[in-house]
Amino acid sequence: MTLVRVAVPVFKCRMLARVDKGRPWSVLEHLILEALSKKEWTAIELAKAANISKRVVIESLIRLMRAGWIDMANPDGNVVFKSNAYGLAAVSRSELPSTVHRIPRFLNFIVDLVAGDVFRNRDWFFYEEAKILQKQSHERIVWIEPQVVEESFDREEFANELLDSDETFVDAQPLGVRKGFILVDVVDDQIKGLPDRNLADLKLAIHEAAKLAPAPSENKTIFSVPGFVLRRQSAPPKMHQIEFSLTDLILDSDAHRKALQDVLQNASSNVFIHSTFISEQRVLEWLPQIKAATKRGVKVHIFWGQNDDKEEAASTRIAISELRKNSEILALEGSLSFHPHSTSSHAKLIVADSGKNGAFIAIVGSCNWLTSGFNSYEASAVLRDQKIVKDVVKHFADLCCAHNGVWSDLATEFMKLHEYLSETTDSISAVATAAIVVGAQHNSFVLRARDEAKGSIFVASHRLGPASGNSILAPLIAAASQNEIDASVYYNRLTGPIGGNAKSKLFNKVEDEGVSIQAVEHPRLHAKILGWDNDSVLITSLNWLSASPVDNNSAQEIGVYIHMKNVAKSVTDHFTHRLRT
Repeated sequence: MTLVRVAVPVFKCRMLARVDKGRPWSVLEHLILEALSKKEWTAIELAKAANISKRVVIESLIRLMRAGWIDMANPDGNVVFKSNAYGLAAVSRSELPSTVHRIPRFLNFIVDLVAGDVFRNRDWFFYEEAKILQKQSHERIVWIEPQVVEESFDREEFANELLDSDETFVDAQPLGVRKGFILVDVVDDQIKGLPDRNLADLKLAIHEAAKLAPAPSENKTIFSVPGFVLRRQSAPPKMHQIEFSLTDLILDSDAHRKALQDVLQNASSNVFIHSTFISEQRVLEWLPQIKAATKRGVKVHIFWGQNDDKEEAASTRIAISELRKNSEILALEGSLSFHPHSTSSHAKLIVADSGKNGAFIAIVGSCNWLTSGFNSYEASAVLRDQKIVKDVVKHFADLCCAHNGVWSDLATEFMKLHEYLSETTDSISAVATAAIVVGAQHNSFVLRARDEAKGSIFVASHRLGPASGNSILAPLIAAASQNEIDASVYYNRLTGPIGGNAKSKLFNKVEDEGVSIQAVEHPRLHAKILGWDNDSVLITSLNWLSASPVDNNSAQEIGVYIHMKNVAKSVTDHFTHRLRT
């Protein structure tokens, strides 16, 4: 038997949380109590009358009995249920009395810095580094060392692992964080002691680290990993069946201006905007609409990222510094906030409760909302189906909570929103398949377009650079030459070391292989689109023709894939019509 011990870096965290303990009453439970207030029923009779499973009825009866509202009897050998006096009083109300109680909870947990998984304290024994150093002189120990350490984690996993099924998170106060290690035993290539959960990323890192096992030594043996900021980079995106309308496509400049106006005018409580860059002038131009929203009690949260354009990134920092000195901005403190750190993302996102009856919507696409003068051709999509809005919220939270330590007010906002969206029911009128696409996931859609297209592929990008050769143009050439696909590429400007003879050679090669490539100056093209045939389109922040998505972390670029009758045709028809006007 061979034993290797792997030291996994972790944060040990402690917080005081407030949770709502208990579950609100469902309509079904109200109906069952109503029925039991009229006469006695057996569980089987209730199930048949309601046309639902007996198990669901029994679970509802148990809850009603725990509330003290119904009694059970056993006349003639049949178990029957009947409402008592307390139940009659409860059912007489328009809504059943709440049994939810707000309670404080001390939460002690561990976050591993390899994959970002959350564990209860009892799952592991926590070690300070010095303690493990003492052990390695007589034990075979490998140390895992992440290249990137993020004091953040998956808020959905946090709730699933640390809260009971009848608890809902309200808010939290962090009480401390300590960095240390857990020791995982690997015996004859078998990992011992891991909780029985899907921990594929962590297990893989532990297995690979164990292969480096040294003899007992005073020196550290290091196994380097990227860190969990890069996890799920190439995992397939989650597909949803959603409601969607072609009118939810936002195409061209004026449509984007109107979309932002609608968001600010219709929001009920919160607007979250992620714009890669921030312009002082543009923010001040939108200030009247922002003020009007805040007067209704809306909080506006502004986030910013950056990319390789150092001048624009620097100008954003200057703009935010100046805006924070502006008297009108200072007067909105508490209602208008600028995120203090760059998210390092190129994504362009809006999440707001601006939908029908205060429903949350998400907008994903190419528009830098608080830099744009709305004079470029942009492409975005409004997502109204709550299932996919929840995915946008998750990625938005991953972007914006990474620099706030283990917990913050912002993390609380996103977690409450995520839980709220998790409670929404599935759509009964889904007409489209859709997914939020992040980072390197974009690669797979380029290959899907190459392999699935029957007639045409369309690509629009702001820039054209050297990275386009292998990442996007090569698959298009393959589709055009091998499958006789009509492939069209549009861009606004060149970037990087491409021009002169290099440009001519690239264009000649591409066009010789059957791919049309065209510069578009009017209108200024800023949209990022990949579409094929009539029914498949991916609208994104990724510059298809200048960026290399395989190098992007999971939050660097964000887009939305939509498969629906004529959705791609609507986008390409609108664009080509715009070129002619």
